Amino acid sequence: MKPAQGAPGGQSAPHPAAPADAAEARPPLRLGAVVPAAGLSARMGRLKPALPLGDATVLECAVACLREAGAADVVVVTGREADAVAALARRAGARPVHNPRYAEGMFGSMTTGVAALGPEVEAFFVLPADTPLVRPATCRAVAAALAASDADWAVPCFAGQRGHPPAIRARLIPAILGPDDAQARGGLRAVLEAPGVAVTEVPVPDAAVLMDLDEPGDYERATALAARRHVPLPGEVDMLWTLAGTPEATRAHCRAVGRAAAALARALNARLGTPERPEPLDPALAEAGGLLHDLAKGHKRHEAEGGRLLAAWGFTALAPLVAAHRDLELAPGVLPGERELVFLADKLVRGEEPVPVARRYDEKIAQWGHEPEVHRAIEGRKARALAVAARVRELLGPGAPDLLDVIREGRP
Repeated sequence: MKPAQGAPGGQSAPHPAAPADAAEARPPLRLGAVVPAAGLSARMGRLKPALPLGDATVLECAVACLREAGAADVVVVTGREADAVAALARRAGARPVHNPRYAEGMFGSMTTGVAALGPEVEAFFVLPADTPLVRPATCRAVAAALAASDADWAVPCFAGQRGHPPAIRARLIPAILGPDDAQARGGLRAVLEAPGVAVTEVPVPDAAVLMDLDEPGDYERATALAARRHVPLPGEVDMLWTLAGTPEATRAHCRAVGRAAAALARALNARLGTPERPEPLDPALAEAGGLLHDLAKGHKRHEAEGGRLLAAWGFTALAPLVAAHRDLELAPGVLPGERELVFLADKLVRGEEPVPVARRYDEKIAQWGHEPEVHRAIEGRKARALAVAARVRELLGPGAPDLLDVIREGRP
C-alpha cells in the first residue's frame, strides 16, 4: 500500500531541519511496526524478502531500519514460503505472524499484522518488506512529527510525493480491524482517508521512501544504491538544501565547490590508483561534501551545524567532511582524503570562479585583519590551507596541471 498523495484532511505541518529538532514538548511515542512480507513476488520471480541486499537480505534491511528508528515491537507478516520468511524475521529481531489468506491481497496481511501488535504500542509504522532502503532517520522524523502533532498519522514526503513508512496512531486500529466492507475493499487507504482523519506530511531527504522492489530491474537498482547510501542522490541534495533554507547563491557556490572537489579526487586517483585499489578516493563523496559544505550557511559555526544536520539525517560519512571544511590541518605523511579535498576546493573557489588559495585569505585579511589577533588567526588558516594545496600538488607529480587548471577542467 502506497500512502495516497493529497489525501483529504492532509496538512503540511512546519517541519524541522533535522529529526532531532522536532518539538520535544510531548514525550516520544511507544512505537511498533508492521512489515507485510506475504506477497507472491510474481513479477520479481524470486522470493523478495530473501533477496540479498548489501550484507543482509531485503527483509532484514527493512526490519533493521525500523528497530534502529525505535520500533520495539516489529511484526513481520508471512505468506508464501512462510517458514523461510519467519526465520529471516526472527534473525532480524522481529516477530513473525502468518496470514493464511495471503493470496487475497495486502489488506488481509495488514490486518493480521496490526492485530498482532502489543497493547503498549501507541503508534506503528507500516513498511512493506520490499521497501528496504529507507533510512532510520526518516522513520525517526516521521515518528517525531506525529508525536508533536495531534494528527492521526504522519507520512514522509519526497519530491512532493508521499511514501513509506507512514506512522499511524493506535487509535486507528479499531477502524483498520473493523468489519466495514467498504473499508475492507478500500484497504488501509480507506481508513487513512476517511473524513475527520488528520495527517501531517513530513518532508525528508530520502528518495528511498518512494522505491519498492516489484521487478528485477528495481532490485538491480536497489543493489547498486545500497552500496552508495552514504552519498546523497541529487534530489536528496536538493531536499537537504530546502530543509536547511540554504540560499540560492550559496547553492551555486556549493555546486562549483562540489565539481572542484570531484575533479581533484579524480586527478589524484589517476596518480595514486593501483590495480588493487584503482580509486583510493571517492569522487562522488567528495562532490557531495562540496555540494553540502555550506548547507547551514548563515548559522553560527555553520560548518559544525551543517555536519550536525547531515549526521541527524543519516549521512554519517558525509558529516565530517562538512564539519571540517572551514579549517583543518593535514598531519605530515598523511594522504589527503575526501575531507581535505572538500576543504581545499572551497578555498579554490570564490563564488563560482576558481581563485588561488592565498587570494581567498588575503581578501579576508584586508577586510578583517586590522585587529592583530584576527590577523594572526587568518594567517594560521592560510598557512594550513597552503600546506594542503602543496601536498596535493606534490602527489599530482611533476608536469601535472596547476590546481586551478584541474578545477577548470572539471567544469561543465
